[in-house]
Order: sequence, then C-alpha cells, then structure tokens
Amino acid sequence: MRAERGDKRAVRLAFLLKLLEDTGDTYTVEALAARCGTNRRTIERDLLDLQGPPFGVSDIWQRVRR
Repeated sequence: MRAERGDKRAVRLAFLLKLLEDTGDTYTVEALAARCGTNRRTIERDLLDLQGPPFGVSDIWQRVRR
C-alpha cells in the first residue's frame, strides 16, 4: 500500500512539472487539485517539494495562484 501511494505521488509530481513547464499557463491550486484528483493541501505540498532538490523549480509560485 505504501509503495502505491509513493507511485501516485511520483506520477502527480511529474504531471505537475510537465503541465507547468510546457503550457506556460497560470493555474489556481484548486484547478490543479481537480486535474490531479486530490485536494488543495496535497497540491500545495507537492508545489513546495518541486521547489527543492532534485527539481529546483524556483519560480513555481509565479505559475500558480493561491
């Protein structure tokens, strides 16, 4: 069960990274949560994780409105 949760999270992080980098669009946290089938707080944690290593997306909050 734990591995499945980690797998889902890895897929979600990759999806968020690709979506935000490829489209150049600005999204709300709620819109991202709806697209990922999760809640707002999970997306906020994911976005914080995308700022750090190994991803290092320092301008992530410029692409997401709260």
